[in-house]
Amino acid sequence: MNWQGLVVEIIRIIWDHGYYRQNPWLQKIHDYWYDCWVQYKTDETMRDVDRQTEEIQRYWKADEPKPVVIEHEPDGSKAQDLLGGTIEIKASWYDETDNQAGV
Repeated sequence: MNWQGLVVEIIRIIWDHGYYRQNPWLQKIHDYWYDCWVQYKTDETMRDVDRQTEEIQRYWKADEPKPVVIEHEPDGSKAQDLLGGTIEIKASWYDETDNQAGV
């Protein structure tokens, strides 16, 4: 952790509450370590973005629909005797009865 950035963050919090705004020592520390504070805030933000990204990826992985694979028996043709029956892949949310109802 960047302790200089943390010190500037504390100074900014104190100033936000209206205390010691005109203190020359705090002004100098703030000005001198401002770049450290920017790095501190950037690191903090990126850690939060990483956490959110992992959370979204876990959500997507858990909610990811799995395809439905149906293997049909060979129909007796020479090609299907050699290779096996046809394979059908459907989306898990697809319902044929809904599609046929509109026909």
